[in-house]
Amino acid sequence: MGRYDLFLRGSEPRSIIDPTKQADSAPSQEARAGPSFDEILAAQLPAGSVKLSTEAQAALTAAGIELSPLELDRIGRAIDGVTEAGGQQALLVSEKVALVVDVAERSITTGTTRIEARDRVFSDIDSVMLIE
Repeated sequence: MGRYDLFLRGSEPRSIIDPTKQADSAPSQEARAGPSFDEILAAQLPAGSVKLSTEAQAALTAAGIELSPLELDRIGRAIDGVTEAGGQQALLVSEKVALVVDVAERSITTGTTRIEARDRVFSDIDSVMLIE
């Protein structure tokens, strides 16, 4: 026993989480919304998400651009807007990046910095959307 431990007859250790031991002992199995770990590991994203082609990933990496989850969410919402407008190939322009997107596949096919996009011609685009 330690210096500050007390010995009380008939008492047993108590849990801080459930000191009265009245909680169910059966573990709860709650269904969670969203992809499972195995789906994330296999890169199978749910509908509404955005995919990056290998070419776009290489171009963004070469430009030193990493898209945050918040930016990917904004891109996904922009794709939703272009889909509602009937677009097939879109140019999405944000503060730091310009992206060519295949709307039907929800896939970023090309990416570059916004500064580099000034000197570039984008062809086969039927929609343009500015992302805040």
